[in-house]
Amino acid sequence: MYTMLIQRQKSLGYSIIEVLIASLLVVVIAAGTYRFLESQNATHMAAMGKSVKKDLAQKTLDRFQADLMEVDSNWQKLGLATIYPHPGYRLGENYYVENVFYDQGLSDAVTFLRRHPDKTKIYQVEQSLQDPDPSSGGEYIALYGSWIEVSLNDASAFDMEIGDWVMLYEPGKNALGVVLDIDTSTSPNRIKLQYPSTDVMIEFSTNQYNYGSGFITKPGVVPGSYDYNTFFTGVTNDDLIQFAKNKTHMQVVRPVTYELDWMTSDGQPNDVNNNYILDDSGQKQSVIVRTEYEANQKMREYLGRVSTLGFSYDILLGQTWTGNENLTGYTDGEILRDAGREKDATTVGFFKLDNNPNTGWSSFITTSNIVGVRMMVSQTWRQKTQEFTAYNEVKLAIDKAFEDERYQRQHYVQAKDTGDIHSVAGLSPTEHIGKPLYFRNPNDDQDYVVLPVMNFDENAANDGKLVILDRQGCPVTTGCPDPSNPVTNDDFVITFGDATHHFYPTQVYPVQQNGQNLLLVMGMGVVGDLGNSPVRTPMIATIDLGAGSMASVLSNNNASGLCSLAGCELHVLNSETSSTSIKDTASGSFMFNNELWISSLTKDNPNANGLVMYKTTLGSDLSFGNFTQVTLDAGSTAEDRVVTAVGNEPLVVNGEPFIPVCLSRTIPCNREITIEPDTGGEVTSSLMEFMHMISPVETCYADAPGSGGGDPPSGGSNPCSAEAFQDGKIYLYSLTQNSSPVELANHNYLCSSLQSVGNNLMIGGKLVTQIIHEEEILDVIDGVTGPVFMATDEIAGVTTDNHGVKTTYSDAYFVYNSAFGDAGGSYDGHGSGEQYGSLITWNSGTSVNKFNDGSLGVALGNRFIPNAGDGLSNQTVITMDMNPAGMKDRVVANIRTELANLSQSAVSTSYHEGQVSLSGDVVLPGAMYVDPDPTLRRHQVMPLPHLTSSMDENQWIEFFLDFYDPKDRVTGTSYNIQTPNPSAVQCLVGAIPETCSFN
Repeated sequence: MYTMLIQRQKSLGYSIIEVLIASLLVVVIAAGTYRFLESQNATHMAAMGKSVKKDLAQKTLDRFQADLMEVDSNWQKLGLATIYPHPGYRLGENYYVENVFYDQGLSDAVTFLRRHPDKTKIYQVEQSLQDPDPSSGGEYIALYGSWIEVSLNDASAFDMEIGDWVMLYEPGKNALGVVLDIDTSTSPNRIKLQYPSTDVMIEFSTNQYNYGSGFITKPGVVPGSYDYNTFFTGVTNDDLIQFAKNKTHMQVVRPVTYELDWMTSDGQPNDVNNNYILDDSGQKQSVIVRTEYEANQKMREYLGRVSTLGFSYDILLGQTWTGNENLTGYTDGEILRDAGREKDATTVGFFKLDNNPNTGWSSFITTSNIVGVRMMVSQTWRQKTQEFTAYNEVKLAIDKAFEDERYQRQHYVQAKDTGDIHSVAGLSPTEHIGKPLYFRNPNDDQDYVVLPVMNFDENAANDGKLVILDRQGCPVTTGCPDPSNPVTNDDFVITFGDATHHFYPTQVYPVQQNGQNLLLVMGMGVVGDLGNSPVRTPMIATIDLGAGSMASVLSNNNASGLCSLAGCELHVLNSETSSTSIKDTASGSFMFNNELWISSLTKDNPNANGLVMYKTTLGSDLSFGNFTQVTLDAGSTAEDRVVTAVGNEPLVVNGEPFIPVCLSRTIPCNREITIEPDTGGEVTSSLMEFMHMISPVETCYADAPGSGGGDPPSGGSNPCSAEAFQDGKIYLYSLTQNSSPVELANHNYLCSSLQSVGNNLMIGGKLVTQIIHEEEILDVIDGVTGPVFMATDEIAGVTTDNHGVKTTYSDAYFVYNSAFGDAGGSYDGHGSGEQYGSLITWNSGTSVNKFNDGSLGVALGNRFIPNAGDGLSNQTVITMDMNPAGMKDRVVANIRTELANLSQSAVSTSYHEGQVSLSGDVVLPGAMYVDPDPTLRRHQVMPLPHLTSSMDENQWIEFFLDFYDPKDRVTGTSYNIQTPNPSAVQCLVGAIPETCSFN
């Protein structure tokens, strides 16, 4: 590289050649600048789009959830209406009657009362009150404008102030007021109330008979459970309210409203004193407005820009004495779910779908029987020529007793632990569990744990089987036996293979195909004598559940070929796969376009660098068609790696299907890390700094037997073709092959499982199941951020000693008891105090199964080796009911018939897309464990089985067995912990993932 300097005399001009060269340089530089700016703009727009999604989730829904949780469930139990829905607000007519589609979308609103966090006293009213004002001389005094005596057990604790909102109530009726004056010089104390101003009260349009029409023109509070001026209803018997002396109570409340409005220059509703805030295209911008009521004023704040805002409600139905449904009585009747935005409630007292102006009843009144509220938001934005819409929602129960499967609980998972399945299912010390399935059989609606089991004793009679348990870990056909006397009846077990057909099942995949409910079992198949030239042969087992219960299926245990159960078949796929390189079905499967796609763990050639999958059809007779080999990457993404897991279903991004695939770190390698800490003792760097420190400094050494391995290698061929060690990868591969593979994440070991949950990913590591959220995935795809870094051999921290810096790897993971509700927790049969529950030492895989009700069934396998040289013991399965925020997708169609001209009938549809929101980054909250003795701590990543430049069938089979065995079959090393003590759990600084901060 050099620099040429040209000096010219000032008196000379420029030649035509120089002018042309200069012009060309300007054009080239300008073009490069334009491309750079365009790239920067695209990145900026993508970042804005993702910030919109995060804003929807973080600022709006979380704030609403915090507010709604301050509604006292006791108010509903007392029959007090404290939630005021405003359906179809600002549309000018009843959407639920007229079925009219508006371009701006629906704009619901809601107002509700909250407890005051500091003013928690409940006062007793010492006088009888009435509104409207009573005649003079009687027992009752005016509710508003009179001095009202109120008492507390402790008079010095009087906590009301002028301007406070208060609610007066007896069971079944209530009224609102604002404190106008206070007199604490008397005993009892006195207060004076004023009627809420019209500015803070709900308003309706009226029909021709001056009755409330139900069309809400202004959100706000309902002044009480009575109709003081015959405005809300056309009857007069509810136009008066009375509160009896010593039976009436009063407490401070805080009203709040959520609504959609146009953004203005001063944050107030648009009028002559302000202007709309317009977007780049000159359009008004809508925003969620949160309004608190202080005295008789409204305090407004903008939460987040959204395009639509909707609410629906769960309502407890009672029955009148005539048997008609009504909203009377709190503890009786069924719950009507999601009335409002997408479902009309014709129940008297909520939505009355009668637009006849002659009626004296309004279309809307509030009710005390609202037991749950769901808030839905969406935002639409454009990036270049594309339009995107983000959806999100939250659903909350006022009373936990009325939750259904669609309510979400923040940082909460309802989990169950099966306990030691050896003691109840009769597993031997050489039998290892694979990835379990938490399955709800559609035929009997019962829950089951379907457990694939591999026997690593090559002399065993059966190499593989399925064990069917209930969620307590007991055989489904016999119940729980005495642990000291395991069951001998094996009609809850399905075995595979014979003397020459060996099948090691790794996972179970439920499908509905051709109207049939099936279980597909994947794994490694071997044909021949294991001691004499065995051959890897792809195998898949199918189990037809028919139309009966699981018990009826299992009871028909007449042997069927290579399977011990009628309706079960072990398919040996010789001819179907003869033209492909498929060797096993162990890494996973998924359905796409009515075809079954398969991925292999082992390879046709150890040096194969690209990624291929295999797809086939499944016939109505449960036969498999010929497999087609599909090359998803012809490059080098799988160089020196194996596929350890594939997603259970594709992720669809901008209409393009991607399948997530997890590739191991490069193998065989020893990982050595040398880093310079920024402080002495424990490293106190942030997590991001910590990741940067450990990322670039890896070295690979070949240590395969016979290859001259060592530290460093002493000679021989090095099967690691990469120049340096590389972390594992999670890629997204386009199933249509229209896009190049996207590197989604880096990790330091392997994935035991990879599950799609909506557009989120669950990644099973050695100990912990972690989440990559949808917004993170979109950021990576759009190039806003680089790949996510994960530790799948979880790191407990980084420490320093006399020998330098050491990375400390976790040996176990203690799950907090809070994940198991009221069940308490224990490990290894011993109580572990109130803090810690189940112990995880080797995650055999995590599966997610979607149930018909929209909830998720999650199962995590755990294999525990308590001491060096021991066989397996205490293998357990943790099952979890997860109820994320998403609802099922639904399309609501409305037809408004024009009888005079049917061709003019209006048909409109609205589409609501379900959004799955997963709380936290770790599925089960808990803490990492490392041995308290520094000399026993592990400072290297777990070893993987060996690859060599050429491998025969025996070596590949050994590779598979070693891959699933928590012991090194080559060196005989057991990777175990010495029976951990919960009191010795250590959470070091910089844990990945950060789980020590959970409470």
